[in-house]
Amino acid sequence: MTNTIAVTENKAVRKKRSQSQFVMTMNRLKKNKSAMLGLFIFIALIILAILAPYISPYGYAAMKMSEKLQGPSLKHWFGTDELGRDVFSRILYGGRYSLSVGVLATLTGLIFGTIVGSIAGYYGGKVDNIIMRFLDIFQSIPSILLVIVFSAAMGAGFDKTIIALAISMIPDVARQMRASILRVRDEDYIEAADAIGCSTFRQITKYIIPNSFAPLLVWATMSVAGAILTTASLSYIGLGIQPPIPEWGAMLSGAKTYLRTNAYLLIFPGMFIAITVLGLNMFGDGLRDALDPKLKD
Repeated sequence: MTNTIAVTENKAVRKKRSQSQFVMTMNRLKKNKSAMLGLFIFIALIILAILAPYISPYGYAAMKMSEKLQGPSLKHWFGTDELGRDVFSRILYGGRYSLSVGVLATLTGLIFGTIVGSIAGYYGGKVDNIIMRFLDIFQSIPSILLVIVFSAAMGAGFDKTIIALAISMIPDVARQMRASILRVRDEDYIEAADAIGCSTFRQITKYIIPNSFAPLLVWATMSVAGAILTTASLSYIGLGIQPPIPEWGAMLSGAKTYLRTNAYLLIFPGMFIAITVLGLNMFGDGLRDALDPKLKD
């Protein structure tokens, strides 16, 4: 009975504490102008991608050879490519693929990495040792090389690119989650939950992971930006999302032949990649400072 009351009180205290911490974090984040600007940029890009069918003046695959390789004008804001397709329309549609790959790959890596890291951190001992040595093997290979290997093995494509990126993210997530769990698994509320017979699964999902997740939120914002850059790199070398799908990296790859004569074909998709990555990095830095003000200079 005493243990039950203790667990109930601990849950109430933790709930109140988590709510107050969330409010404090949000207040600190709102005061960070660069973080809010970064969030605004990313949300604006998502809205543009969602509304692409309604905003874009042309279809992304609509070709008109009589208007090929025309520079920016009132009719074609970002010019046209070698097949007479409107670059502005293709960039709007391309945001759907580039942003989706970044977000979905990060979420997938986050889910599986959290599971692996939770098991390693909670059980420890031989289980932890085996998992961490296996992850050491993966992390001994440069992440971009690992992505290239998996992409080459599975082939090019939207879903395959997501899988390849997610696999390369799992070791980082697992290590961060394991380190966080090692800090909280000996807390009083975990011992109380164990004393009343709370199952291992419930302890991990209800108590340990929620209290260990803050560092991964910062990691996730940065990793979305990294995934977008990696996707662009894969598409550029022919292993990511391939034409005619208007992914930003694929657009860069298709435009490299026209670097000297029609530089706008590279400038505009490259500019959108840079803006997206900048916005996410700004928001990630602000979120890091909001979650842990001690890290702020």
